[in-house]
Amino acid sequence: MKNITLRSLASFFAATMIFVACTKEDKDVKLDPILSTSETINITSNSATVIGFVVSTGSGFTEQGVCYGLTTAPTIDANKVVYTKDTITATFNVTLTDLDYATKYYARAYAITTSGTIYGEEVTFTTLPIIPTVTTADFISNTSKTANGGGSVTDDGRGVVTKRGVCYSVLPNPTLEHCKDSITDDGKGLGTFTSSLSKLTAKTKYYVRAYATNSGGTGYGPEVSFTTLADALFMIGDGVGTWDWATTDLPMIQVNSHTNLFWKIVWLNATGEFKFAPQKAWSGDFGKTGSATDGVYSKGGDNIPVPGTAG
Repeated sequence: MKNITLRSLASFFAATMIFVACTKEDKDVKLDPILSTSETINITSNSATVIGFVVSTGSGFTEQGVCYGLTTAPTIDANKVVYTKDTITATFNVTLTDLDYATKYYARAYAITTSGTIYGEEVTFTTLPIIPTVTTADFISNTSKTANGGGSVTDDGRGVVTKRGVCYSVLPNPTLEHCKDSITDDGKGLGTFTSSLSKLTAKTKYYVRAYATNSGGTGYGPEVSFTTLADALFMIGDGVGTWDWATTDLPMIQVNSHTNLFWKIVWLNATGEFKFAPQKAWSGDFGKTGSATDGVYSKGGDNIPVPGTAG
């Protein structure tokens, strides 16, 4: 019995020593360094922030950050940004700057160890386009309440132009935010467009800027201005003595803005012709479209004979 007991105790101590030795050895084992590239945030037309995550530091890093490029699997031999802040948590972020707009990039977190460089998973992102480039055409007031003009989108900033038109106001520097009820929608994409403004106030100065919007924001053209006409029509022709706008001054006063009814007593010459216009210029002049006596007039129509003469 004694021999068996001594042998049992010896076996127990031997097993205990092996267990302790294994436990001590396990404490000295370190995991391999591992990185993860989690996501990209705060993307603009020229910058983006890439977030990395340290899964395991292994024996430690001498440098960590993010590398990036225009092709897959970027390395630190190309473009990189070093993470320089104190490492407090496993997560770190690096902001990439001076990027090209509307361009696809590839990025990976990296770390330099005593054994070499390790990389996290690859992420991709595309920078935003820049705002469109726009010009504003001159605007002409056709009547006391309307005006025509437009603009042109000359560069879409590498983004799809989803809306374009003009915004206008009685105050300078109009924007979409300040002119919510004074905005036209004149299509999409590149190119020239026309805009028609209505429900304006007579004898009022308006400021206009063309605009175009893509995913990068809204671009504006230079500001132009115009003044609406008075509530009147002017007459010109040999029937009233002159075909020169500089020397005629026969405004017909508007007495009903809803029906566009104008009134004035005018002495006409016995013979001759005349026309109407909402301003002292040939833009938007009115003439006859039917017989001399049917009273139908339209823009750009023929000269109107003085009543009682051949027409």
